[in-house]
Amino acid sequence: MAWVLVISTVLVLLVVTIPSQRQQLLDEMRQRGKVLFTTTSQAAVEAIVLDDYSSFVEYCLNLIAKNPSIQYVVLTRKDGYSLVHTRTFWKQEYLKGMWRPVNTPKGDPEGHFVDHAFSSGRVFHMTFPLVYSGIDWGWIHLGLSPKKFYTDLTALYRRTFLVALLAVLGGLLASFLYARRLSVPIQRLEQFSRQIASGDLSERIDIRTGDELQTLADSFNHMLGELNRSKQGLVKSARQAGMAEMAVNVLHNVGNILNSIGVTAHALKARVRQSKMQSLAPLAALLEEQGDQLASFISQDPRGRKTTAFLSALGAHLEDEQQALMNNLAALERHVQHIQEIVHLQQSYSRVAGLTERVNVADVIQDAIELNRDGLDKQGISVQRDLPPLPGTILDRYKLLQILINLISNAKQALEPVSGIDKRIFIQMHRPTPEILRIVVSDNGTGISRENLTRIFQHGFTTRKEGHGFGLHSSAIAASEMDGSLKAESKGQGLGAVFTLELPFRASWTAARG
Repeated sequence: MAWVLVISTVLVLLVVTIPSQRQQLLDEMRQRGKVLFTTTSQAAVEAIVLDDYSSFVEYCLNLIAKNPSIQYVVLTRKDGYSLVHTRTFWKQEYLKGMWRPVNTPKGDPEGHFVDHAFSSGRVFHMTFPLVYSGIDWGWIHLGLSPKKFYTDLTALYRRTFLVALLAVLGGLLASFLYARRLSVPIQRLEQFSRQIASGDLSERIDIRTGDELQTLADSFNHMLGELNRSKQGLVKSARQAGMAEMAVNVLHNVGNILNSIGVTAHALKARVRQSKMQSLAPLAALLEEQGDQLASFISQDPRGRKTTAFLSALGAHLEDEQQALMNNLAALERHVQHIQEIVHLQQSYSRVAGLTERVNVADVIQDAIELNRDGLDKQGISVQRDLPPLPGTILDRYKLLQILINLISNAKQALEPVSGIDKRIFIQMHRPTPEILRIVVSDNGTGISRENLTRIFQHGFTTRKEGHGFGLHSSAIAASEMDGSLKAESKGQGLGAVFTLELPFRASWTAARG
């Protein structure tokens, strides 16, 4: 955004400085006119007192001859009789119009630009009232050449344009250097993310830029350390507690997010590679070649006249490019945050199973949903819940999570081949009696045939080619170990399935021991 600030500053400079300095040049010309009027009016009064205008005519002709900036001096009486003095002649003539401003007795001492009344070209015309002994005798008109004004004004425009151009080039150069400073760490992040996506969690990245990229790299490293430790603990915990399905879901979700990180980083790299910043180098070289002729090159050469439009278009493109880069960096941060949330969730269940504690069952259900979130979202499956507030119950949190993950995963797989309907999983929790907790997981997927209803909990039974037949079997065992039961119901193929988990509801440790 540095170049935007520079261009804004330049625009303010142009809007404020040019009108102010133009006004200053006009004030200088007005001041010269007022000084000339002072001396000329004294000569005019002497001529009026002596009733001899020959001396005034001689004074005006000498004044014009000595001052190239004076184009004419005209003395006009109230009745319009005028003595006209120019650089080439003088004459007596009755004038009217602006020469006899009877409606504006104070004349026009501020002046304005008009076409030369006695020759070609333009002049700065000023009119001053001539007062003698308290009587408005007439007016003195001065015509000043605007040549010096236009010369100074042109020089002003040229200087201001050069300053503006240098400021814009400086801003674009700063943006170019900033983009290069971003591109190298982004390329390293892109390569690093691909390496991590391949499964290597041992590497770390070192970026020292002092900005958001360094923060992102540090988050990457922290995330990888946590992920590596969690991965090792997860494998061990899954082997000990039969939570292999949980490990698969966590690693699958993380792998998908890492792939998204790789795609985003690749997009960043492509954006930087396709940047239009390299077009600045030929332009800078072209401008540098002009040397002292830069102003004439920009104002006269066809290539130079295109410079401003090119820089404006380039600036707009770079602003869009910077916004795209920032959007991609924000996406990377969101991906890293998502991985950290998954890792944190996994860590909370990474202890050895077999320990009982007071558990909020609704929270465990929500955790199981989140661990299956990636696959659910990919298939467009909506999860509806009916989870009324219940007091905590004493049970094994990890075995409950294992069962719920398997049930949701099983429902997700049953919905995978289904098309043309709204895919739904419905999870309901209630207490049919004070001593029983019932959790029902149903879906509108492929359903279960009658002959398979009695076999689905057998070890090794599966209807999927890639299945291992362990999930529902281990879930039934876990339910039994918690003094509960797991049952399946289905009205047939294509009619969905309902799994019901019933567990003892033990609100106190006394009930749990009994």
